[in-house]
Amino acid sequence: MMNFSSAGLIVGLSLAVGLSGCVSSTKHKKTVADLNAEIAKSKEQNQALSTEKVQLEEKLIATAKDRGQLKLTLDEMKKAMAEMRERQAEQKKRLQEFEDLTQRFKKLTDAGALSVKIIDGKMVVSMGSDVLFPSGSAKLSPAGLEAIKEVTTQLQSIKGKAYQIEGHTDNLPIATAVFPSNWELASARALNVTKAMIDAGMPAQRVSAASFGDTHPIQANDTQEGRAANRRIAIVVVPDLSTMPGYDELNRLSQKNAEEEKAAAAKAAAAAKAEEAKKAEQAKVAAPAAPVTNPKAAKPEAAKPEAKKEEEVKPKTEANKTKAAPAETVKAEAKVQPEQKTEAKN
Repeated sequence: MMNFSSAGLIVGLSLAVGLSGCVSSTKHKKTVADLNAEIAKSKEQNQALSTEKVQLEEKLIATAKDRGQLKLTLDEMKKAMAEMRERQAEQKKRLQEFEDLTQRFKKLTDAGALSVKIIDGKMVVSMGSDVLFPSGSAKLSPAGLEAIKEVTTQLQSIKGKAYQIEGHTDNLPIATAVFPSNWELASARALNVTKAMIDAGMPAQRVSAASFGDTHPIQANDTQEGRAANRRIAIVVVPDLSTMPGYDELNRLSQKNAEEEKAAAAKAAAAAKAEEAKKAEQAKVAAPAAPVTNPKAAKPEAAKPEAKKEEEVKPKTEANKTKAAPAETVKAEAKVQPEQKTEAKN
């Protein structure tokens, strides 16, 4: 039994050693494979890093080249942000002014005498013409005159603002001796309101008048209510461009255009002057040349003796005529005497 047990133990140990050898070999191979995989992975990562490095270097070079452009872009962004802040500040200011204007005319607005609106980006105090004028007339009614005075008092107190008084009508035509069309009616109404505002204390340099006839309706003219809304006097708050964002740039551009126009005018004047000089030179060349006199030919020496002969002949001829004159006179007298005797007889 002992021998059998020993033999079994030996066989078991042999099998264990064999199995252990197989396990170690498999594990080794797996470890080698894992290491190879890690190496390959590291190589791939190194390649990727190298590629990324090249790309970063290229970007760095490009960035260095575009540094000036980048700075310019940043400056433009800063300028745009500053202009945006200015616009926001201006918008806030105008909103405050509109709220202030609305509060000033709250009483008249509640009474329906006028309205305060934003039209085409401008603050407008609109008053119905039916309240201010009789139908077809440009003369302010007593109630209309009082309303204009009250409005003027409020508008005058707003410092630094100018106003344009606009006359508007509906589309119904008018054709009278005084107002041949709606243009004349709207113009006369706007002028009379302007004069009334000046009389009420508004400085004349702060107001102006304009006529729009029926060209700027705020409602459709197909209803009575719409036409009544379109018959109006609009007092427009003239915007101050000097406070607008970008005004300095606009002013510089305007000055540049003026300088360019001046230079172009000077260039055109110089070109015109040069053209006139060219034409004068061409006319001078085209004119026929004056004949050149030969000094020797100007002395007709051979003609002098003939002139002397003529002078010698002339006195002789005159002397002969003088001598012959008495004989002819005697004959003429002799002829006349008989006739005179005959007449004496008649």
